[in-house]
Amino acid sequence: MIDSLGPRLLTSLHTILLLGFAAALVPRQGSASQHDAFEHLRAADRNLAAATIQGVLEHQPSGELVLWRNEVSSVTGSVMPLRTFKIKTGHFCREYRETLVAENKLSSRIMTACRSDDGNWITV
Repeated sequence: MIDSLGPRLLTSLHTILLLGFAAALVPRQGSASQHDAFEHLRAADRNLAAATIQGVLEHQPSGELVLWRNEVSSVTGSVMPLRTFKIKTGHFCREYRETLVAENKLSSRIMTACRSDDGNWITV
């Protein structure tokens, strides 16, 4: 039955399972795994990840996983908002889990971003 799903769906299922498994093993708040793929991203991958984070933090409810993939570099990632809260200044902030698979290495971290007056989410 699994063979009948097709290669694209199987790749998506594999990515979801891999990212879900990795998320359970991740250290908290800004700590990165042994190989920090985040530091070695190409500009195109970094821009795609940043755009995905902006959209996810602005529009997705907590607990909803959003995947992205750069078809050229084969780098994949995910973003999942974990919680939303308001700080004393009145700005909204969101804690989120960001996961990245690059060069067959998996990295994941939990970050916090706050919404600025101009509507952008700024990692703090």
